Amino acid sequence: MDFLTIDIVKQYCRIDLYSEDEKEQKRINDTVRICANKGEEAVYDEIGLNYFQIIREYGKVPSPIRHASLIATSEFLIGERNPEENYAFKLLLKPYKRKKTKQ
Repeated sequence: MDFLTIDIVKQYCRIDLYSEDEKEQKRINDTVRICANKGEEAVYDEIGLNYFQIIREYGKVPSPIRHASLIATSEFLIGERNPEENYAFKLLLKPYKRKKTKQ
């Protein structure tokens, strides 16, 4: 995860699962981590920039990009649909999307 954290994802997705069993808690956190990585990756694919390019251009990760990553992460956690089909996800990222140049 480049800019999301397990705690931020859990708060956004209202995940309050906690297990006294360390192995079970690790499984929960690993699932959140995997989905957060996929959520960030979906944003990078959508806008055509990676984490370092975003930081170089904006100085930090803009709030709309963070929010779109959380939307994508929640879609992956819930497993209901592809985040790229989510209107809010696309709308938040539209100003950051790179124009593809013809070669």
